[in-house]
Amino acid sequence: MSWTDDALYVSNTSSAQTVWLVGFIRVPKTATFTFTVNTNGAAALFLSSDANPANKALVTDATNNQSTSILLNNNTK
Repeated sequence: MSWTDDALYVSNTSSAQTVWLVGFIRVPKTATFTFTVNTNGAAALFLSSDANPANKALVTDATNNQSTSILLNNNTK
């Protein structure tokens, strides 16, 4: 199964910025997914099993831009 959707931020300035994209992923089908980060700067992608920031885990970053396979269940956040 292949499913693609983008979380996108485009800057209009050349100065360094910190941007947080926070939300939920609801996958269409229980499956194994890989995540990629495509950036020309520093970036990190974290996932958590709930809304508590203490439970986040690093999935991938700009130095290793593709995650390992991660099982996600549909109908959950």
